[in-house]
Amino acid sequence: MRYLTSQDVIWINSQINRKPVGLRALDLEECIGYQYGYRMIGDELTQIGAFFQGILGRRPFDEGNEHTALYAALALLHLNGFSPELTKDKAEDWLRSGLDDGPGSVKAIAGPHGGEHAQGELRQIFKELTSTYGS
Repeated sequence: MRYLTSQDVIWINSQINRKPVGLRALDLEECIGYQYGYRMIGDELTQIGAFFQGILGRRPFDEGNEHTALYAALALLHLNGFSPELTKDKAEDWLRSGLDDGPGSVKAIAGPHGGEHAQGELRQIFKELTSTYGS
């Protein structure tokens, strides 16, 4: 599985906010750790879902947590070979469902697995995502 680092998530948040914002580093590190959750290794969608739910719940940034969670989860899906099936008009509802059931909400939109991990870079994937979902 490919993972996002703290620096990746800070970069996503700064792109969304178009400026750096305050963050609680320990909360962010806890969110990053959700990608590696005990008893979840080998279940990529549950790992991505826990990470998604963690950002929504811990709110490590002063601004932009919801969209950071959205783009980080979608980027992780792409990086790990999935083709998310989420329309722009359903994205806000999907965000709300993620707070209650991150893994379930990610599994609901994961789409087909391409069989291999994507070779794309985060910046390119983010650019494609913002063209689909806006910024």
